[in-house]
Amino acid sequence: INPGNDPNFTIVAHNDQDFKAANRKVVVFDIPIYAFSEVEDNKLLHAANIMAQYLDNDEDGQVDNQMVWNRLKSENAALFMWKYEHQIRLDAQDLGNDETSLEWHINGQNGRFDAALEEVWHVLTSSGYSKEYPTIFGEQIGSSLCQAMDKARGGQFQSVPSSYPPTAWYTYDDQ
Repeated sequence: INPGNDPNFTIVAHNDQDFKAANRKVVVFDIPIYAFSEVEDNKLLHAANIMAQYLDNDEDGQVDNQMVWNRLKSENAALFMWKYEHQIRLDAQDLGNDETSLEWHINGQNGRFDAALEEVWHVLTSSGYSKEYPTIFGEQIGSSLCQAMDKARGGQFQSVPSSYPPTAWYTYDDQ
C-alpha cells in the first residue's frame, strides 16, 4: 500500500452539495473521499490508494466486483476525513487524520495500526457488500458474517462485553 504519495490520484476542490465544510476531495472509481482543510494531503491520497486497491485488487484498472460498485454508487457511498472531532459527521463513514498511520506500512506493520485500512473498508462493506449480499455479508443477526463473528467472539453480544469468554479467539473493544 502506497503510503500517501500516489501519482494516480488528483486532489480537487469541490462544490458538491454534501460535505460543504470539506474543502477538497479525491474520487476513486466514482466514490468520493472528502477532506477538511486540516487533513494532510498525503493522508488523503493514502486513503484513496487503499480504496482503489480494495475496489481493484488485481490492479487492472477495472473494479473487481461490478455489482458492489453499482451498489456503492446507488447508495452515494463516501468517506470523509477530519482532523478535529467536532468535524465528525454521522451520515457518512469517517476517517481521522491522526488515526491514519502511514508509518505503520513503512515500519513493517509495527507501531500504531493504520486505521485507514479499517475505515475505508467500512465504506465498502456498509454501503456495498452488506447490501448486495445481505445473507452472506449483511450486518444483521443471522447473516453468515454475523454467525462467524459470534463464533469467533464466543457468543453474540449486542454491546462490547466487559470480558469475552475464554473460548473467544477474536475480541474487539471499540464501542
